[in-house]
Amino acid sequence: MTEEEKEAIDRLNRIIITKFNNDYSIDNLDKEAIETVLSMLKEKDRQIDLMAEQLAGLTIWDNEKEEPLILTDKKEVKQYFERKAENE
Repeated sequence: MTEEEKEAIDRLNRIIITKFNNDYSIDNLDKEAIETVLSMLKEKDRQIDLMAEQLAGLTIWDNEKEEPLILTDKKEVKQYFERKAENE
């Protein structure tokens, strides 16, 4: 994470805390900080897509079912790991 991204998150945290404590309107939010964080999220989604593409077609061991599991495409890979994250 770059210094700019850390600063944007810090600015948003301060603004959101101030909003809840002093009941400010949402118009006071820092648009530049929001855009920076949204850009970070888009980049993270892109990285997840690339990783899922690389894992598609591989066989992994499913510890819960104690059997091999073949994830045939990117969508199945993402769904598998989303379910794993929900269960933890």
